[in-house]
This record gives sequence, structure tokens and C-alpha cells, in this order.
Amino acid sequence: MVDFLDSNKWFGVILGIVSMVVGLGYGYFFISGEPITIKADFLVPDSTSAMTIAPFVLLNDQSQWGDYSIDEILCHEKVHIIQNWSCLALGGASFYGIYGLNYVVNLGIYDDPDLAYYNIFFERQAYKYQYEHFKPDLEVNF
Repeated sequence: MVDFLDSNKWFGVILGIVSMVVGLGYGYFFISGEPITIKADFLVPDSTSAMTIAPFVLLNDQSQWGDYSIDEILCHEKVHIIQNWSCLALGGASFYGIYGLNYVVNLGIYDDPDLAYYNIFFERQAYKYQYEHFKPDLEVNF
């Protein structure tokens, strides 16, 4: 007798659907050059304008964007999508693991959450790219 509610089967089905959606999202990104953006201010912390859960960009309410334009935000988040894609060779969640570990190490070094965030390797790379394209006159030392 087959148990319709077998958790292993449902886990496989859910994993398959998630893999298909993520794969289609990456395909869309690499074909169009634009990420799939989702207005999800209930998921994004108030202190941030956007967050990437590759290949998707979750946007916060526009009042949280500060001085950044939508083009600057998406430029920054596109870098994170490419970084995540690059880390897939190390394993599916390696980008988030390295990102989190780098933040924790930086928190120990700088003892300031903002400095720890801005010195995460992935963030430095994304901000450098963002500033090179939108504020070339600005002298930024990354």
C-alpha cells in the first residue's frame, strides 16, 4: 500500500519544484540580463533596500531606498546573483555560508555591525561595481 502522505516523497516533489523555479529564474537572468524582482517589504529588513535570494531580488518599500535609484540597487543585486552562481560549484548554499561566515569574522574584527557588513567580501565587490557604474567621480577605496 502506498502512503500518499509519505514525507520523503513530498520532500522530493517540493525540492524538484524549487529546483525548476530557481533554474528558470537563472535562465531568465542570463538571457535577459535582468533579475526577477519581487516587492517583498515584509521579508526584507527595514534597514535594507533590497535582498537577493538568487536568482530573485526582493525589494523593500521605496522609502527604504535612501539615496539609491532602482538602477543602482539592481546593479548591486545583479552582482550578488552572479556571485551566487559562481559559488554553486562549491555547493548550493555556499554563497550564503561564506557570506555569513565572513560577516561573523568581520563582526569579531570590527565590533560594529555596519563595518562588518560593508567589509564582507561579496559586498565590497558589489559596491565597487555599483560605484564604478553610477558614481565614477566618487573616490571609493575598496
